Amino acid sequence: MKKDSIWFIFGFISGFILTLLGMIKKNKKLKKVEKKEDEYILKVEENLKKLEKILNQNLKGGNK
Repeated sequence: MKKDSIWFIFGFISGFILTLLGMIKKNKKLKKVEKKEDEYILKVEENLKKLEKILNQNLKGGNK
């Protein structure tokens, strides 16, 4: 009976540790994805600013 309870406790603790490790690994992957998304958003914003400048020049008649 004691061996069964020891194995149960060991299994429970090891399962808990593996779950925590999995959550940490998944969190790191999510941070990498968020970082890439932020970089992409910044690039899009820069391109929009460039397009806005070009459109403003065309509307003002800068490229006649």
